[in-house]
Amino acid sequence: MVAKKIAQKSGKQAPSQGLFANTGNGPTLQPIDIGHPDWFALVDPDTAFWSLVKRENLAETLTKGPLLTAYRKNSPKRLPKAPS
Repeated sequence: MVAKKIAQKSGKQAPSQGLFANTGNGPTLQPIDIGHPDWFALVDPDTAFWSLVKRENLAETLTKGPLLTAYRKNSPKRLPKAPS
């Protein structure tokens, strides 16, 4: 309810089209610490998709790059293309 009031004041609402990972209807890629000093796992609990990602690349991987592009293209979920 609070978010709706804020949106009414600003005249803008957060996009829910799924343009960004872990927001709205976008891909849900959860970083999982697997106990390795250099790698994280990224897991989509809805599709069982998983990938290993270097710790220093985690933020970039969740915002852009080839992994997210390939995920959007091959996901059984209907995901919009990322903004260019």
